[in-house]
Amino acid sequence: MIASPPSRKYPVALRLGVLLLTMAGLPAETGRAAPAAPLRIEVQGQFLGATKSQLTAAWEAAHIDPQATVLTPGQSRAALAALAKAGVETFSQSRAITSSGREARCETGKEFPYASKYEPSKTDAGKFVATNFETRLVGVEMRVEPTATASGGIRLEATCTVTRFLGFVDYGNLEPHAKNPPPLEDLLEAPLHEGAIWQPFFATFTGTHTFDLPDGGTAVMSGAIEVEPRDPPAGQPVLQSRAPAPGVAVFLTVRKILPD
Repeated sequence: MIASPPSRKYPVALRLGVLLLTMAGLPAETGRAAPAAPLRIEVQGQFLGATKSQLTAAWEAAHIDPQATVLTPGQSRAALAALAKAGVETFSQSRAITSSGREARCETGKEFPYASKYEPSKTDAGKFVATNFETRLVGVEMRVEPTATASGGIRLEATCTVTRFLGFVDYGNLEPHAKNPPPLEDLLEAPLHEGAIWQPFFATFTGTHTFDLPDGGTAVMSGAIEVEPRDPPAGQPVLQSRAPAPGVAVFLTVRKILPD
């Protein structure tokens, strides 16, 4: 006769705990809930070529407070419809998804290389040779940091930049120490000569704001894309633009992404 192994006796409370965990579908050895995933937030950016007067007219048509920079979903749709009716076009769109409290960055455009320094040529008298190059993003950059608030809303810190390349100026087309140089726009259309100093000109808009938004709300920032001042080569005049600066409006819409 083979003796059966001695049975192990566990306390009643322990056996009951294992039974309850098994019935709940949890591993008996842990019984711990998985940590909650961080809340994710979507930010959509829409960049429009709108002037201040066009924005004012659109707000009036949509019955929005002229000073409002935070719009409800309905107000945003009405304002965009009024701008589209006025012929305002969207020239870029960006979209970012990030965790609450973390920054995200979107870039739309291309890296533009250009010569930033010159020195006289050692072989060709009267000509110059590029000695240093730099690159710059031409297009749109959107940096956003959305944070969910205790009230259920979203605090959005945003910096949006629009950069446009206008063209090169050949300083060989200017007389040194000219007191009344032609406007920048004329020089940008002038021909470029080999071996001359070509200086690039850019126009930019940068807006930095913090908004308190409801979920699904839209923040609006606006301004002008202005020509950046450039230091001319030695002995050359500072060039000025006489053209009106084009306007820009940025619509930033935030939405919480709920877990499945």
